[in-house]
Amino acid sequence: MFAAESRITMTMLTAIVVFTCTWLFANADPKPCPQAFDCIKVHDECISEATFTCLRNLRGTCDVDESKVSFSELLPYFEKICNDSFSDFHTCDAVGGCLENITISQIMEAPPDQRNATSGLLVLSDTYCSDLQDFATCVINEKEAGRCTISTEFLNYIMDIKQNLAKLCGSTGSVGGLVVNTVLILIVSAIASFAK
Repeated sequence: MFAAESRITMTMLTAIVVFTCTWLFANADPKPCPQAFDCIKVHDECISEATFTCLRNLRGTCDVDESKVSFSELLPYFEKICNDSFSDFHTCDAVGGCLENITISQIMEAPPDQRNATSGLLVLSDTYCSDLQDFATCVINEKEAGRCTISTEFLNYIMDIKQNLAKLCGSTGSVGGLVVNTVLILIVSAIASFAK
């Protein structure tokens, strides 16, 4: 009886340790990369091929990460928005608000110490993917709330972006899902062990 209780206690402790370590790893800020500011300028209206090339060239100096999605896969979305539909931005003040709320804008406009501390996010392709998704969601919400008048063509493209990026980049909660699955597996194992 005591052996079974000991096994279940150890298994539960293991589950807690795995959960904590994985959560800390998933929520740890990347190493600062102030060099990324040379690639992204505050007054640049668009992310370009030159931007991504510059960021990619920081590999070895900074922790550039394209493991989830490559910069080149994201480039067409930025180009399409900037080159084909940028005029729509100026017909709706709310779109400007959507741009201001994305991670990249917040980093670039933050006080110097905060900018430096979060600069490592600028060399992660996932940051740009999440920002595009957040921007698309914001524009759609503003349009549906009647606070924005944009062309049907632009709205349809924004909706396509949201759907395509969900497939391309996956869910940002994938790590959290992994943690939950791991904990559930360990708990089930503990119950099975206790039942024996």
